[in-house]
Amino acid sequence: MTRRPLSVTIVAWLIIAFACFSLLASAASLAMQSRLEPDGWPTVPPLFSIVSDLISLVIGVGLLKGFNWARYLYVALVILALAVALVISVSAWMSGALPAGAIGFTGLALIPGLFVWAALIFFLFRAEANAFFRGEAGAAPKTPPPRTVQPPPPPQTRAAGMESQLTFP
Repeated sequence: MTRRPLSVTIVAWLIIAFACFSLLASAASLAMQSRLEPDGWPTVPPLFSIVSDLISLVIGVGLLKGFNWARYLYVALVILALAVALVISVSAWMSGALPAGAIGFTGLALIPGLFVWAALIFFLFRAEANAFFRGEAGAAPKTPPPRTVQPPPPPQTRAAGMESQLTFP
């Protein structure tokens, strides 16, 4: 049985906890939303959030089970979330919904999230995490095998050592 590193366990449970909290917030937002699209469908942000939260739950469980695809899917989801956040901020600024200086503030608001995502991704790709996701036993960094001590050769007798030194006329 491969032992899961503590860092992977913490990251997985953080992802699951954030996803559950965000899922509840998104569901509440969707339930209280009074503005619907003309065809009766809710607006896109709560739906995108709910889908990404469900994917995050799958990622968290996948990380706990040691599936390598889960950490790569997490990186892809982070990149997608950043792209969506930037597109939403720029489009809100271009539509006039945000004042001229607000785009800089919106970009600055993404920086703390970047540090959190970078830290989580760092812990998912450390050496012990790599060993765990490869399924190596123990999932610990490789240590050299223990050295075996060879028994010393038997001592030579004095007579055997002296035969080569004796010369006869």
